[in-house]
Amino acid sequence: MGVGYKGFEASSMVNSFYSRSYMFSYHKKWPVNNWADLGFGLGGITGYSKEENSVQLFNVTPLISPTININYKGLGFETALQTYVFVFTLNYQY
Repeated sequence: MGVGYKGFEASSMVNSFYSRSYMFSYHKKWPVNNWADLGFGLGGITGYSKEENSVQLFNVTPLISPTININYKGLGFETALQTYVFVFTLNYQY
């Protein structure tokens, strides 16, 4: 579950290691046409131990992710490549 405002995004989820993760990022999007955007996110995510993810600074994993968002009448599907996993998101924009 998350929220976004003017490119800034904050969200929370239970990650694949069953730990609560929190994410904060800035997400810039460029429209390709009226139903798709390309984007780039930059931020950090918590909730991973050094054993689960060795790429960390002060227990925060850097988040650098190219994104593709496909939307129709506000309802969207987004995929992002974050560190070494793909993340899929359903979203609604108004």
